[in-house]
Amino acid sequence: MFAMKSLLALLIPLMAIVAVPGYANDRDKDAMVYRYWDWGITPQRDDYQVAILKLALEKTRSTHGDYKIERKLETLSRSRAHRAIAQGEFLNIHASPLRPLLTEQDRREQMEESIPVKIPLMKSLLGYRSLIIRRRDYEQFSEITDAAKLKSLVAGQGRGWTDISIYEHNKYQVRGDAEYFTLFSMLLAGRFDYIPLSVIEVNGALSRFEQYSDSLMVLPDLMLYYPLPTLFHVSAKHPALADRLERGLTQARQDGSLDRLFEQHFSEQVQQMKSAKLRVFVLENPGVPTEMGLDQPLLLSPKQNTP
Repeated sequence: MFAMKSLLALLIPLMAIVAVPGYANDRDKDAMVYRYWDWGITPQRDDYQVAILKLALEKTRSTHGDYKIERKLETLSRSRAHRAIAQGEFLNIHASPLRPLLTEQDRREQMEESIPVKIPLMKSLLGYRSLIIRRRDYEQFSEITDAAKLKSLVAGQGRGWTDISIYEHNKYQVRGDAEYFTLFSMLLAGRFDYIPLSVIEVNGALSRFEQYSDSLMVLPDLMLYYPLPTLFHVSAKHPALADRLERGLTQARQDGSLDRLFEQHFSEQVQQMKSAKLRVFVLENPGVPTEMGLDQPLLLSPKQNTP
């Protein structure tokens, strides 16, 4: 009898140890899984967006349970990524600028594809645009003092980018038939005159394509701004994921943790913008509701010139 009790005393802890992995697997099975698309080109931006996603899901752990974030690094065209999000299997969430829904077809396609979580993530930071130009054109650009002169030149943008319709609405000439990886060679070839990119992307872009660093440069004292809120878009096949995310983001915005995370990731770029002597041309974005309060470049100093 004593031997049996001794054997049980040894076996019970072992049984508990063996049971732990099964318990962990059950928890993983029940977790809400967010499969986030990372296109591999803007690491700082994607790191921040994944950090926001984690922040929001932690806020809702007590009410919605466990979660998993799978960061899918895939070089996809916008159209292929949108199709994958709509299918909701390999990918079910991404972050991108608010798309203008100008027609009934636009609205129908949006509803069929994804659910926008309408809480801006980046204070419209993607709408602060520095210009990449050919070095030999620096003097020409340095003499631009009003938007009319810039409108006489041609901007280059990637195929399918939301920005194209914004430039067209504001009567800027824009060519939007390039892929991201061909923008810089096309600029050098004279297909257009400048590439507007977000202030958080522009230096990384030139570093990535260092073969062009002797021929291209970032214009240091001219910037464009237009409202361009970044939102999470969740597959329409997973409304529960969107609902949880919206609840978590709402909490993060209310308790200030969303603002603190923004400062942690982007305070350096914001301070550089505020301290620079800039000519800033402000554009309208008809697809952004005025109640979002993004019409003016609020991250800049009031003393900076905004013709």
